[in-house]
Amino acid sequence: MNTFKRLLIDGLVGFIVALGAATAMAMAISLAGKAAYASMDGVVVDYNEQTHLAFMREEEKLARDVYIRLSTMYPDHPIFGNIDDSEQKHSEAVRDMLVKYGLEDPSTNDNVGVYTGEDYGWYFTEKFHELIERASISELEALYVGAFIEELDMMDINQC
Repeated sequence: MNTFKRLLIDGLVGFIVALGAATAMAMAISLAGKAAYASMDGVVVDYNEQTHLAFMREEEKLARDVYIRLSTMYPDHPIFGNIDDSEQKHSEAVRDMLVKYGLEDPSTNDNVGVYTGEDYGWYFTEKFHELIERASISELEALYVGAFIEELDMMDINQC
């Protein structure tokens, strides 16, 4: 792949990742404010919000796990190793919201590629294997997988 194409793709993926990270952090801050308000007024988190938080917890773990695997598959491409740390922080932020609301954490196993949630564990297990299989085609496909993950995060956050 020529240098210009690689720079263009890296720049695009970097932009998408930064946008996704900023959006995820904004949501965590928004939920934190909502949690403080909810506890002051005795408002309860409804079923849809509970379900969404459980889904997001495993989705953020999926993102982290895929980036961890991609960083071992393509060690010369530093972006994958950098992003997994951010995804870990996102996963922890969602976990903290589950704890704050007294909700069960669906993610009880931190091993890469293992998803234990009763409702969505099977889905994330399948998705992990599909994404890794696609990323194994080439480094370019791995970058597309990363962009796909970030787009999923943004769509999920927008539906909050």
